[in-house]
Amino acid sequence: MKLTFWGTRGSIPSPGKGREYYGGNTTCVEIRPDSGTQIIIDAGTGIRELGNDMLKNKSVAQDSYLLFTHFHWDHIQGLPFFVPAYISGNNFKVMGVEKDREKLKEIISNQMKVPYFPVTLDTMQNQLSFLELFPDGTEIGDTRINYIKTNHPQDTLAFRFEKNGRIITFMTDCELNSGAKDARPLEFFAEFCKDSDFLIVDAQFTQDELPNRFGWGHSSNMDALRLAELSCSKNLILFHHDPAHNDEFIDRMVRDVISAANEKKLDINCFAARDYESIST
Repeated sequence: MKLTFWGTRGSIPSPGKGREYYGGNTTCVEIRPDSGTQIIIDAGTGIRELGNDMLKNKSVAQDSYLLFTHFHWDHIQGLPFFVPAYISGNNFKVMGVEKDREKLKEIISNQMKVPYFPVTLDTMQNQLSFLELFPDGTEIGDTRINYIKTNHPQDTLAFRFEKNGRIITFMTDCELNSGAKDARPLEFFAEFCKDSDFLIVDAQFTQDELPNRFGWGHSSNMDALRLAELSCSKNLILFHHDPAHNDEFIDRMVRDVISAANEKKLDINCFAARDYESIST
């Protein structure tokens, strides 16, 4: 599988000086199994760059899927600017946490209604088809996909992708150590992420920042390390970077995780996701 990050920020886009390395686009990740199937996770502003890349390479979307973790603004705001969705002959199968296909379509279309946007979702209607994610998981080509709900305001999904023994787990927007009464414990998430080759996980804050942000639905870099440790994951990828954090700050977050892992003698590789980076798994 080939993994490409097109947008790695949370909350709002944050381009500008000091953010050239990790980038400023909001959430969008692409997974391409060897079979040629295209799986896109979320449609933050990074999906615009994915679309431009598809145009450049004259890619036709005939076996493409668009999975939504949830519908907060930073995970949907790029869809109106995703040019391949306007081109006849392309087809994107849309799935998300909302099980009712008509409701899913309504949620996606709301941001493109007057007066918010000059073009409605109807202009994409021949290119988008809305499907239901099955409760016991689903198969896309030869890739097995399972999902669970995270600790986040409003329903949000984490996805686990398995193909030929290789595992990628994507868990953005999750408060791993939530104190809420009905919150799922860290051990629950660790079981879902077990033996991941690549664990992409929300690490928006540091441990020092987190106390003032409880209930926001996000985690710290050290929470992410603990999840990687409990799940026996091989590569930990910090994700959903805070818009206030520049490249230097994110580098420091990575160094702190590596230092803590070394102190505990953990065999875990750690780095932070950055826009336009591709990884072959």
